[in-house]
Amino acid sequence: MNYLLPEFEPSSSYAIEVTSMDVYARLRNLDEELVGSEDYLGFSWWWSGGDDYKHILREATAWCRKRIHDVLVHNDIPLIEEERNEDQQALALEVYRQYL
Repeated sequence: MNYLLPEFEPSSSYAIEVTSMDVYARLRNLDEELVGSEDYLGFSWWWSGGDDYKHILREATAWCRKRIHDVLVHNDIPLIEEERNEDQQALALEVYRQYL
């Protein structure tokens, strides 16, 4: 099975150090609004509790989560595992394995 890659903007892995939990919460809230768009930053969780890769995604860098998110969105694969059909799930697992 093949999937298409979006035209990624040149980017690098990055870390943002926040000064307080309030700042982090605000950043995450902003990113929640960006889930499903190309502007998603990689901080907020977009997967469901039933996703096979949820524990790995939690520990992944924002860069990895953004790459996976962007490939899934670009290929019209639902972000929530329960909303995927069998073929979409197979492609999603391929994408996870590629970037994790």
